Amino acid sequence: MMHYYRINPQLDRNKAFQSFEATKQRISTLPPPKETYEDFEDVWEATILRTAFSFLYTIRRDTVYIIDVRDQRGNRSAEALRRFHRELREKYKD
Repeated sequence: MMHYYRINPQLDRNKAFQSFEATKQRISTLPPPKETYEDFEDVWEATILRTAFSFLYTIRRDTVYIIDVRDQRGNRSAEALRRFHRELREKYKD
C-alpha cells in the first residue's frame, strides 16, 4: 500500500492512511463478521475505505493479528496467508 501511494502521488495519501488507521481501530473493537475469507474458518477481510486495499486478519484470544494488507485489484496474498495461519496454529496449538 505504501509503495502504491508512493508511485501515485496524485492520490491523497493522507486520506488513505487515515482510512488505514480507522480500519485498524474498527477491527479491534467490533466482533468479526460472520462471513470468513475464502476457505479459512478464522480469517476475515476488512476493506480499507476509499482505497483498493483491505486487511486480512485473524483473532487469537484478545489479540488481532493483521496477516496482510491485500491489494484488492487482484494481487492475492495466498501464500502469506497460509504461512501466517500455520504459524498461529503452532503458537496456539489449534
